[in-house]
Amino acid sequence: METPLNKTGQCNRPSVHGVPAAVLWLFFTGWVLWGLFFDSPARAQHLKPVSVGAVLNPMDWQGLYDPGQIVSNALNQYGKNSAAFRWVTVEESAREQAAKNTGKNDETLDIPQDMLEEKKKTEEKPLPVQFVVEGELLMFNPRVSAPVSLAVAEPGGNYAEIHFHCRVIHNLTGRVAAETVLWAVGSGGTAPFSDSPESLIPGHPDFQKTSMGNAVEQLTAKTFGFLREALARFPLEAQVLAADAELNQMTLNTGTRNGVEVGDEFSIYRLTLGVKDPITGADLGDRFKKMGVVRVMEVGDGFSESAVLVGDWFKQGDVARISAPQGGEHVAGRKNPDGVLVKQQDDSGLFNRTGPERAFPRKTISSLDVFDLFGFELSY
Repeated sequence: METPLNKTGQCNRPSVHGVPAAVLWLFFTGWVLWGLFFDSPARAQHLKPVSVGAVLNPMDWQGLYDPGQIVSNALNQYGKNSAAFRWVTVEESAREQAAKNTGKNDETLDIPQDMLEEKKKTEEKPLPVQFVVEGELLMFNPRVSAPVSLAVAEPGGNYAEIHFHCRVIHNLTGRVAAETVLWAVGSGGTAPFSDSPESLIPGHPDFQKTSMGNAVEQLTAKTFGFLREALARFPLEAQVLAADAELNQMTLNTGTRNGVEVGDEFSIYRLTLGVKDPITGADLGDRFKKMGVVRVMEVGDGFSESAVLVGDWFKQGDVARISAPQGGEHVAGRKNPDGVLVKQQDDSGLFNRTGPERAFPRKTISSLDVFDLFGFELSY
């Protein structure tokens, strides 16, 4: 078939709305190549539940107040304002239990003190969270003239110094996921640290007038910087509440409060704690055996209903790990009212606003997983 000629005698080349087909083809090819080699998928945003455990005082502490409790209070106050995690406190957990008992879901619901104290005493694992921050204070000196952490100190300066051995514990296994030693030096305080009861309350103006108050705020900011970096390596985890083999569905104990959305996929693992070497008896760690994959179909505040894509023999208590987009990464953060993910931000100044899946944990045994590639797994 001959190509028709236009009025000028030239061939009419194929085009779409005046755009030559060759240009469209080049654009399409370039778009595909860019997507394959340069562009990255949308990142998932999920809030890992974290709480504060015990913060021990220095071994030689003789003061009348409790420095470990002061640091715990500062971490809790900072955490509730941070956009990087879903921070859970004993009071919040007790409030949920009281709401369940009374059938009311009210933030102003009074929590019986006996319930709060009983919850603190009886729970072997403090809260239903993925990670617990704990540790001990190696130094807590509210007034020192020459801090050991500073190479040069002004003579006669009013300094306060604090050192914190921080550990992040994986709540299901009880193993250390990350640890470090942090320090901070505060200066310029105009009042002694324990001058009044209010001077021991993080965020209170009297607290911020003291050098130690300044040091505690610095230490807390450093702790959260460490947490953001350390926990970014881990995916959000949940547990299986119930599994229905006939309907091919299951319920997970995570939901919108953790940023879970319809369409999210979780890999389900069977956890075996404390695998022992049959020869030496040595602790080889914990084994995560992959059982299958599910996709979220319905999301509530603290739960999600999921459809089983592959796998079987699930049971209550199995571990569910969120799957990152291929080539993407696990990013913590909240979405703004328009649904746009707000990237992790610098949380400095929070006290002024008072009112890729990896082998985990370290030194543990895990399945040699080729499940996604071939539909089966090799394990040892």
